[in-house]
Amino acid sequence: MVAPIGMAEIDERTRKVVMDILNVTNDQIKPESKFIDDLRADQADLAVLLNGYEKEFGIKIADEDSTKFYRYEDVVNYLYKTFNPA
Repeated sequence: MVAPIGMAEIDERTRKVVMDILNVTNDQIKPESKFIDDLRADQADLAVLLNGYEKEFGIKIADEDSTKFYRYEDVVNYLYKTFNPA
């Protein structure tokens, strides 16, 4: 069982990972930002991002889950649900 983490903290930590790896600014990241179309990520970047989320949050993200990460909000919502199960 994982300890709950609030949405604001998840957003802040996820944003830092994305900014560091994709070399984008905070202002460029919107909930609806698409990694490939808007943030100019390629497939290699997506793999590095996945590793970054796993390290930042100390979890393992299943491959079938990671294929659903099209937009920034997809990742944040996934992480929120992981740490705050219903």
